[in-house]
Amino acid sequence: MLSKISIIVPVYNVEYYLHKCVDSIISQTYNNLEIILVDDGSTDNCAKICDNYANKDTRFKVIHKKNDGCSSARNAGLHIASGDYIGFVDGDDFISNDMYDLLLRNLKEFKADISICGFYSVYEKQMTSKYLSDRKQIYTNSEAMKLLLEDTYINNYYWNKLYKKELFKNWKLIESKAFEDIFNQHLLFLNAKKIIFQDIAKYYYVMSPNSAQRGGFRSNRMDGLSATRERIIFSKERYPEFLLFAETTHARRAFYLLIEIAKDDYRKFLHEYGIAYQELKKAWNSDINKSSFSGKEILLIKLILLNRYCFPPIFRNYTRLKNKINMFLHKLNVHHELEMSRQYYN
Repeated sequence: MLSKISIIVPVYNVEYYLHKCVDSIISQTYNNLEIILVDDGSTDNCAKICDNYANKDTRFKVIHKKNDGCSSARNAGLHIASGDYIGFVDGDDFISNDMYDLLLRNLKEFKADISICGFYSVYEKQMTSKYLSDRKQIYTNSEAMKLLLEDTYINNYYWNKLYKKELFKNWKLIESKAFEDIFNQHLLFLNAKKIIFQDIAKYYYVMSPNSAQRGGFRSNRMDGLSATRERIIFSKERYPEFLLFAETTHARRAFYLLIEIAKDDYRKFLHEYGIAYQELKKAWNSDINKSSFSGKEILLIKLILLNRYCFPPIFRNYTRLKNKINMFLHKLNVHHELEMSRQYYN
């Protein structure tokens, strides 16, 4: 009998993207699926769209609940999931039609507990990915945990992975947090004996205006710093040999929070700015892997640590100047191409 995959889709006010997302799941080459759409209190037409899919295809289950965040929606889906394996797709993203075929085939072939593929980052006018070599790599628990704590080659996202359902037994995802994947993912990896990663992009992560990665700074982004701080405690207790990686990732998180706040009006977020600064200062003065930071990052960190309150206006002025220079160079290049075109046709 074919194994069943339960795919859980948290849905919140994504009516513009939802059809493309769900249609990409319906068109999977592996079709023994249970598709659980969790309407997390949407105020647009998402609830109706979910119900329409369920009326047409018996593989669908729909949950309507009050809005309480992505992890709460995923937990609601996990509660009713009957599949042998669990996958997640966000309601504003979409997937290749063979993604779950590939993930399940790798998981079974290598007797793994978690199967991972790469992803594309989809912007308005371009699409990028660093996962294109098609190489397969098997990792032990310890090897995969090191890469996860580094947060480079193996990322914390739920959605580019297929999990054995047993990993969720008697356990719920931590709720009511931004960056909940950083709070949760290492706990799932903790119980996985073997992880398979194929370096090929099959998931399309859409950088929509509602994405956590877009827009101005929001106070809940400090949850990411809390999550990496918890990872340090976790590493000390379970994987002390990887503590350096956890502390370096925490420093990087603090640094980029400071950059985000500096881009915004940092005076509105003085409390958050102060916390991130203290975390960066403490980490930078400890034994972290500074060589993993680029020269530009190190220069900016030194400027922040030199005078944290002078840094935001300096950084904003530098950014504005850089944008003006780029626009000037772009216009110059366009003018040059037009001139060359005139000469050619004349």
